[in-house]
Amino acid sequence: MPSKITKKLLDAIKPKPTGDTWVWDTQLVGFGVRVKPSGATSYLVDYYAPGLHRVRRRMTVAAYPPTPPEDARKMATALLAAVAKGEDPALERTEQRRAA
Repeated sequence: MPSKITKKLLDAIKPKPTGDTWVWDTQLVGFGVRVKPSGATSYLVDYYAPGLHRVRRRMTVAAYPPTPPEDARKMATALLAAVAKGEDPALERTEQRRAA
C-alpha cells in the first residue's frame, strides 16, 4: 500500500492480528513503515548493499510515535545518500555493535 507517510496515515494504520503491516513511501524510494501485531511502529530503510553480491538490507531508522515522519524521512534520506556513495549503513551498525 504505497502512500506518502504522514502522521495522519500512521495514526490510521490498524495492525493485523498476525503478521506485520508494511507501508512504503511514494516520495522516497526505500523508505517505509512496519507495524507489528502488537502495534509497535517503526520507520525503516530498504536498500541493496553496494558490491559484487548486492545483498538486500533492511534497517530500522527510528520508532513512531517519538519520531515524527518528517524527521524519520530526513534520517532515511541521509542513510540512502550514504548507500549511493558506496557505504553500507546496516553493516556498519552491526560491526559497531559487535565491537562494543
